[in-house]
Amino acid sequence: VDKLSIVSVMGAYRTGKSFLLDVFLRYLQHDGDAKEKVDGLPGWLVGKDPHLREGKGEVPGFFWRGGMDKCTEGIWMWSK
Repeated sequence: VDKLSIVSVMGAYRTGKSFLLDVFLRYLQHDGDAKEKVDGLPGWLVGKDPHLREGKGEVPGFFWRGGMDKCTEGIWMWSK
């Protein structure tokens, strides 16, 4: 039996919904030690780069960026 999780985030325009979902995916996709630290941040959060960068597609996840221009809309799904 496969496991299924449904996560829904609602909120006002440009309030961090995609960022939050990207952080969830980074944690769920991390296969290393959950207690590993990189420059004081959890290794699963930053990966190989010690800076949390905009979700630009290098790592599968939600695209997000700062500012007032929207970058995600609709329904997004992942198989893992």
